[in-house]
Amino acid sequence: FDLPTHRGYDSDHPRVTGDVGKAGVAIDTVEDMKIVILAAGVGSRLGNPFPKPLTQLNDGRSIMERQLANLSRYFEPASVSVVVGFKKDMIMEAFPDVSFIYNQDFGETNTSKSLLKALRQTGADPVLWLNGDVVFEESLLSTLLPDIAADRSFVAVNTAQVAEEEV
Repeated sequence: FDLPTHRGYDSDHPRVTGDVGKAGVAIDTVEDMKIVILAAGVGSRLGNPFPKPLTQLNDGRSIMERQLANLSRYFEPASVSVVVGFKKDMIMEAFPDVSFIYNQDFGETNTSKSLLKALRQTGADPVLWLNGDVVFEESLLSTLLPDIAADRSFVAVNTAQVAEEEV
């Protein structure tokens, strides 16, 4: 991929005029990509009085704060929508620069209903879907760019050994 693609820009973005095609191949799907983060659940197994995406990590950031920082290296914040439910105001106040979709039935439904609600709003644009309680390295997104560019469906799975409750 060329430099603009690695920086998360389409080849026609004004910020990358003159950089397109200098090295690598440009993709034109990054700007059209919609990011959906599912963060509506109660997360009852943790017993936290707040949504799981707000769980603090060892580096002092929350899970969602780290997710958004990683995503911002490749995608515009305006492309991110977070599906909220349980204590939605806490998430909305913590991340005012993204869009929100409210799943008012979060207590009776599961994540598939939150995802369906988001997909109905994203239309035909490609979607990168994340669970709001998953910690991932920024390098994962770089690895996934070829699949995004080719408009392929994919699932990213950590194949390392994990604890019983982890996926």
